[in-house]
Amino acid sequence: QTQPNSILEIGSGFGKLASIIINKNHKLNYSVIEYPSQSLVTYFYLKNKLLNSNNINLLSKIDQINKCKGSNINIIPSILINSKLKLPYEIDTILNIESFQHMESNDIYNYLNFFDINNVKRIISFNRDFPVYKSETNFYKVFHDNGFIVNENYSVDINMKNFSLNGHKLSVFEKK
Repeated sequence: QTQPNSILEIGSGFGKLASIIINKNHKLNYSVIEYPSQSLVTYFYLKNKLLNSNNINLLSKIDQINKCKGSNINIIPSILINSKLKLPYEIDTILNIESFQHMESNDIYNYLNFFDINNVKRIISFNRDFPVYKSETNFYKVFHDNGFIVNENYSVDINMKNFSLNGHKLSVFEKK
């Protein structure tokens, strides 16, 4: 499968990429995990930028997550995510841009458990593929060791020195 049915974006910022993807793919189920304060910004941005903004949910309690539908655009504050949370709808693809590279190992392992419980099949990552700071984890190795293998057919090295993207990689990890 190359076309995702559902995306969970981890770290959407204010939601620019989400708005582009959702407006071009109306049938795609889309959810976002973001820091609690940033979730508000994401909600208001998407509410104003989406062609159909009637089905956006800003969830603030576990009970709301348990009742939400995948056909809605769900914005979930990261504080509600834990390694045992099973979403009530399918997520086949994770999208992450420049935040896995900054995570500590316990956060990476918590997300991996969350991915496993939710039967995630693919992770699309635009990150550095190596740690720079002591607090960072080599998430490429951790993903690989936990069954998410890089599909080299869909991986691209990015070398743009003037945009601080040197050493970044666009990678697609697939669950084996």
